[in-house]
Amino acid sequence: MEGALDLGAAVEDFAERFRTALEPPAQAGVTLDAREMRARFDEPLPERGQPLETILADLETRAAGGLAGTTGGRYFGYVTGGSLPAAAIVEAWTAAVDQNVGMWPLGPAAVELEQVTLCWLAELLGFPGRSGYFGSGATMANTVALAVARNWFAKRHGVDVMEQGVRALPELAVYGSEELHLSDHKALRTLGLGSGCVRRIPIDERYRMEVEPLVDAIERDRVAGVEPAIVIAQAGSVNTGACDPLDEIADVCAAHGLWLHVDGAFGAFFGLWEPARRLVGGMERADSLAVDAHKWLNVPNGVGFVLLRDAELHRETFSGSAGYLTPGAGENLHELGIEASRSWRGACVWAALKQLGREGVGDS
Repeated sequence: MEGALDLGAAVEDFAERFRTALEPPAQAGVTLDAREMRARFDEPLPERGQPLETILADLETRAAGGLAGTTGGRYFGYVTGGSLPAAAIVEAWTAAVDQNVGMWPLGPAAVELEQVTLCWLAELLGFPGRSGYFGSGATMANTVALAVARNWFAKRHGVDVMEQGVRALPELAVYGSEELHLSDHKALRTLGLGSGCVRRIPIDERYRMEVEPLVDAIERDRVAGVEPAIVIAQAGSVNTGACDPLDEIADVCAAHGLWLHVDGAFGAFFGLWEPARRLVGGMERADSLAVDAHKWLNVPNGVGFVLLRDAELHRETFSGSAGYLTPGAGENLHELGIEASRSWRGACVWAALKQLGREGVGDS
């Protein structure tokens, strides 16, 4: 590798990008089509290493015209949020210290910070969760939640799904509205349950799941010998921002013995704003809640989290041992999700919450 690492110049470039990005107006800057963009990067792998300043300048030049203007404070073009300076800078810092958060002995500070941050989030959202996990976004958060729900359903039917697999489960049904997020379908497919188990419940004129058709579908399945298992309700659908009537759905789940999962990727934080609080009333009654931090909390993309009511069931779903997995004095996070090795995702959320404070999160 040639050349010295000019970290000072790299940091200054990083700071300048922030100064530029935060100046209004923020606007999408994509001016190239797919073929032109690909041509910018299509080159042979270099034979010899290059200096950092050359790499950064090269990247800046090649990416120009292909960067969506999503980092500014006035960006509202899609469900993706902007980017708080504290969150992005801490994200860069965590990359530099490079902790493996999957194992407590490999990153004690990282693990403990994430656990405290998840407690903060549960408190903010009014969710009585006893366990949680930071994943790469709503798809991973929904997958973790629905894996725990699948384990819950299996245990109720005397099945060890981790050992026997989904083939040992009775035929089951999952209920969601016609607006159900694709990430929930992906989660069900990944877990071996398939989209075919989903009953698409009609929506009303406000794009919310209708409760009576939900009850009818549950009763039809029982008569047909299919086991109702999970209801996936939405706190803020991606298409419209609609919130299902969570309190009423929670009543149905309680009456019929179903797991209630709330996909709050987009709208879980509505509850922090008084005029919108009623929209997510009942969210606190869910068994699991998935949220995207990179939307309302304005942290870098690729950070979501899940909160679960039953900590023991959560850990049981993902626990396991191997010779290379050394027990630690604290929580081993690989036992709370799919990943064994993973980055310090929760640090940027911690930084965002520290920068905004309780009042700032509600006001934003």
